[in-house]
Amino acid sequence: MTEFSEFWVLYPRRVAKKDAERAWNRLTEAQQVAAILALPAHVRYWNIVGRTKETTPHPASWLNGERWDDEVEVPSLEGEWWKSQRGIEEKARETGCWPAKANEGWHELKNRVLAKMAA
Repeated sequence: MTEFSEFWVLYPRRVAKKDAERAWNRLTEAQQVAAILALPAHVRYWNIVGRTKETTPHPASWLNGERWDDEVEVPSLEGEWWKSQRGIEEKARETGCWPAKANEGWHELKNRVLAKMAA
């Protein structure tokens, strides 16, 4: 059986540990392995789209919802367009997300472009 500590150290938001451990213990061994294997792609996606710790799901919620089965398509970051305002604007034009919405900052525009690319 895969150890909860393996999951806990990998999960980027460490809150409500007892709830997470209870959720982990309800999983089959195959589900635990699937969760561990899927987690890096989810973390990579969350980082790319700018998820903060506050907007990352609680670990118990992620486990209870069997979120490791969610399709997570990490958008291509070819050319590092997301690192500059000009790059974000060009990618927004390319994906049909331009012009920016009223009161939309560059971070929000980048997230909207990434969401469109992942769709």
